[in-house]
Amino acid sequence: EGDEKRSYRFTPQAERLPEGLPGWFRDRDRDGDGQVAMHEYASSWSDRRAEEFARYDGDGDGFVSPSEALKR
Repeated sequence: EGDEKRSYRFTPQAERLPEGLPGWFRDRDRDGDGQVAMHEYASSWSDRRAEEFARYDGDGDGFVSPSEALKR
C-alpha cells in the first residue's frame, strides 16, 4: 500500500482508442479528441464526400466516433 506506485498521468483519448480502427481515423483526428469532426474529415466537400461522411456518422451528430468507424 504505502510502497505501491501510482500513475496520475492523464491518458489522452487518442491513446485509448480501440483496436481495429481504420487508418484514416487516427490520421484525421487532428485534435486528438478521439472522434473525427466534419471539419477534420475533409477540407473540401462534394456531394460524394458528404454522403461518405454521413455513412460513418450513424447518429448524425457531425462527429464520427470510434464505434461508428468500426461499424463500417
